[in-house]
Amino acid sequence: MSKDRIERGIGRNAARTAFDSLAREYDLWYRTPLGALVDALEKEAIFSLADVQIGETALDVGCGTGNYALELARRGARVRGIDSSPRMLEIARWKAQEQGLPVEFMHGFVEKLPFPDRTFDLITCVTVLEFASSPEDAVAEMVRTLKPGGRLVVGVLNAWSLWAVARRMERKETIYSRAHFFSPLALAALLRPYGNVAWQTAVFIPPWGVRPKPMAVRVTEFLGRLLLKPFGAFIAARVVKGR
Repeated sequence: MSKDRIERGIGRNAARTAFDSLAREYDLWYRTPLGALVDALEKEAIFSLADVQIGETALDVGCGTGNYALELARRGARVRGIDSSPRMLEIARWKAQEQGLPVEFMHGFVEKLPFPDRTFDLITCVTVLEFASSPEDAVAEMVRTLKPGGRLVVGVLNAWSLWAVARRMERKETIYSRAHFFSPLALAALLRPYGNVAWQTAVFIPPWGVRPKPMAVRVTEFLGRLLLKPFGAFIAARVVKGR
């Protein structure tokens, strides 16, 4: 999930309220067996494309409670995180302090990043574009703040996956009810104006049932990426800004 302006008519204040209300429960998902597994698989996909270098400047857009920003710091980057939810940012700052990680968190929106042109070596943006009022403007703004040769790595929920189907079938209103899920083709088209796009998918396990055993997960992920690449629940993609 993420945070910056929810698609289709909900403005910044409403989006902030929606994600503020989720702040305390947001990390609970990662503490469940399924949530921890999905988080590990998604991070594997993101960081295989991010290729984090020690000492480089990184920005995590839509950082929420700091899940990816803190991992970037653990890998040696100098990190800033930005999010529209003050309550999530409070939790992120507390976690950074508890873990001794020097991440700077700040309030802001993906459509208007408060940074000069050519500031960052790396920008990560995970499950943010689904909720942006204009994904095109969001990507353009992130690319603006990248240095030449810098990498933009995004992660989105795949419209062609079983997980997307399950979320659409939920009877109660959730944060996903107004999310815009992307297909691999749509995400590649969104990023292609800025350079060659590399992408992969992850999370081929179904969104229900008991957590499978580690070996079964590895076999499922290997076969899924080999034979069913367009249908993983999570798409990770990278574009490198031209010089």
